[in-house]
Amino acid sequence: MLAGTIPLWAVFGLICAASSALVLIIPERVQGAGFAIAFWNKVAAFFIMIPFVVYAGLPTQWEFYALVAAQAGLWAISDVIFFKTIPKVGAGVVSRLLPATVIATFFLWFLFDWHLVGEYLKTPVRSALVVAALCGSIYFAMRLKKDEISWGAVRMMWFVLFAAVIGPIMYKIVANMTTIDQGPFAYVIVESFIMVCLWSVFYAAKKPIPLSVLVSKKSLQGGAMVGVAMCIVSLSKFAAMHYVDNPGLVPAIKYLDAIIVMAYYKLVGRIERADVVAGLGIVAMAAVIVVLKSMPVAF
Repeated sequence: MLAGTIPLWAVFGLICAASSALVLIIPERVQGAGFAIAFWNKVAAFFIMIPFVVYAGLPTQWEFYALVAAQAGLWAISDVIFFKTIPKVGAGVVSRLLPATVIATFFLWFLFDWHLVGEYLKTPVRSALVVAALCGSIYFAMRLKKDEISWGAVRMMWFVLFAAVIGPIMYKIVANMTTIDQGPFAYVIVESFIMVCLWSVFYAAKKPIPLSVLVSKKSLQGGAMVGVAMCIVSLSKFAAMHYVDNPGLVPAIKYLDAIIVMAYYKLVGRIERADVVAGLGIVAMAAVIVVLKSMPVAF
């Protein structure tokens, strides 16, 4: 807890939301090739993490590396689709689609932690209110943009949505395997290394983009900028998952990235048909969840 009131998972969730907004904005601004942005993003993350890993060390459990490798394979596919989709449909549409995955993550987690079901049943009123606030957050996040979500966009990023359901659960399991002072840095560098290796093999075999595009100034700069932001996203998300009881709650705070994207659009003078009430609703629901999970009195 921070100052005895705000849970640490919520604090890290807010940091994650702020940096996640940059991950949405930068590719849209750069308009680089999706594969190139994804590739150099992870290369940058790997090198950024080296001094931290040298200082903190690496976990010794083989299970940690096995699960991170599995998750890296998931993200290796998802990230390319994600960065390829943003320039085509816009950061707003992407940020509106992703919230639908959270309720699935929330309830799926109980299959991995049956003891948590009992803990939630001990405080049925508060648990019901948390679920209601979570559903409210999803509803407001999905109606934030007045633009219609086309089935074409859904078809383009269905794997991203699947990864968004499974990813937080894998994050939480990995976070439980190691310490908070070592795990986040180890996670980012191992995941980045594996993903770069997978993409290197894929590029050598398929050549998805010309080499001139892969090593262009736009790709290198865009990937490096996204890499810095993504490092903060990954570190803060890992920390949030370490402290939270159910990984489905963290995205409810991360939804605030859509509000930050809206604020950015307004700052640069871009006209967005955004729903102000929905934006306020996201903030309100996130606050309600934090308050409910912070209350010392069980009910």
